[in-house]
Parts: sequence; structure tokens; C-alpha cells
Amino acid sequence: MRKFLLLSFLYLIMAPVYSQKALIDAENTLVTNYNKILDSKVDKDRNAANQIFYQNLKQALMLSGAFDYPFDKLVTISILSPDDKAIRLFTWNLQNDAGEEDFFGLIELNPSLTKNKANKVIELINQKGELQKSDNKTFNADKWPGAVYYEVVPVKKGNTTYYTLAGWRGIDDGLKQKILDIVYIQSAKAKFGYPLFKMSNRTQRRVIFTFGGMTSMLLTFDDKNHRFVFEHLAPKNNLVVGNYRFYGPDGVYDSFVLEKKQWIYQSDIDVRNNKSSRDIFYNSPTKVKVKK
Repeated sequence: MRKFLLLSFLYLIMAPVYSQKALIDAENTLVTNYNKILDSKVDKDRNAANQIFYQNLKQALMLSGAFDYPFDKLVTISILSPDDKAIRLFTWNLQNDAGEEDFFGLIELNPSLTKNKANKVIELINQKGELQKSDNKTFNADKWPGAVYYEVVPVKKGNTTYYTLAGWRGIDDGLKQKILDIVYIQSAKAKFGYPLFKMSNRTQRRVIFTFGGMTSMLLTFDDKNHRFVFEHLAPKNNLVVGNYRFYGPDGVYDSFVLEKKQWIYQSDIDVRNNKSSRDIFYNSPTKVKVKK
């Protein structure tokens, strides 16, 4: 009996150590995986390396203690967690030789909130290309309007928390998009899009900004005033109205302010010192070698 109690005691002491080591090893493997993506010269090799990275990341998130592990060596992908710590989002982009973008993502649920307190990871399957006529659609994870997210702001209504996401989604070298979207978890499944954005007399499930690939656009969260601030987009001239490859900021700033648990549109606002370092994709993401 004493021997059994001693072994049990040692297990309780050593189990977290082994879990931490497994996570450190997994993170180091992921760093190696991602560097192979960056080193790949052709699409075939790049896609193969990305699939290995994707699968290894998914496996790492299923390890014991993964939700509390920071994965802070993975500096080339976005890792976001809202204030309530109920979920964590991993998103990144992959550009092919033609300059076209694809997006990849996983949502990790806090195991303390899942059935049987088990690790749960939701795979996000990207819709490639430009998002069109999607302002009022709801998508499941297998039709994800892919983006690299850099802001997450929770809005709780009743028993459900709706996470407002700001993200970057390049289309190709000549066309970019930024997006304000909503994700919420229902029966351990992710849904994207919810009517929280009010513009004039209508509400939208998401807001999509489309502009030329040679320009950049600010979209950031202003903590002080609890609002999303963004640059207003306009065509260069009347001849290119509707051709978004020739759209860019016109010097006017608009916003969505949180009022009564809804994002209310305000035009032509006064903005001073609102550019945020958190808008890491103010310009297109840079590819930086990951350090071990």
C-alpha cells in the first residue's frame, strides 16, 4: 500500500513536468515545420510543408495543458485569446507563386468549458477568393470566410458570447480585404456571422472592406472609446467606381461604436493617435524566419 501511495504521489508531481516537456517539444517541432514553409521555393513543397504544420499544430493543441501554453515562439502566425479565455484562435496565411492568398485556422476551446473537460479543436476550412455578397450570411467552420485575425472583442448577449474579429484577408497582389466578423460557439461548433453591425436602418452579420493591393487601410480597435476605427474607402475617380482594385483611403475616418451590445456605425469621426501596433497587418504580413 505504501509503495502504491508513493507511486501515485510521484505521478502527481511528475505528470505536469512531462506535459510541459511534451508541449515544448511540440512547439520546437512546429517552429521547424514553419521554417520549412518559408524555405520552400515552389507551391507544391510549400503546400506540403503547410499541411504538416497544420496537422502538427492540431495535435499539439490536443496535448494536456495545451490551452494554457503560450506557443510564443510561433511569431509568424496570429494567436488570439479574448478576455474571457473561453477560446483561442490560431490563424495564418499562405501565398502561392501567383500571389494568391489562402488562409488556415483552428479554434481551441477551453477544456474547462467542454463536455468531460476534454480538449476540443475546431478546424476552419477557408473559402478562397474575394468575399462577395456575404454581408448577411452565416457560415459554419467548413465554409470559413478566412482571414488572419489580429483583434478580438467579446460581446455577451444572454447566455451567448459573440466575439467580434478584425482580420486581414489578401486576395491577390492587386486586391486586399479587411473584415469585421463575428464568431460564436454553439454546441461545440463555430459559427461565423451575426447581426451585430448596425448601419443606418439595416443590420449586417459582417462588414467587408475591399481595396487595391498597392495601398493599405487602417482597421483597429480603440480601447479608450470602445470602438473599431477604420479609414473610409473611395475610388480614385468616377471612372473606376465599383472596381475595388482602384479603391483606397480618402482621408476620412469612420467607426463602429459598441452601444447596447451592438456595433453602431458612425461616419466622419475625429481621430487622433488611433493607429495601433496591434493592427499588425496594416500592411501585408511579412515573412520572417522563426527563431528556435
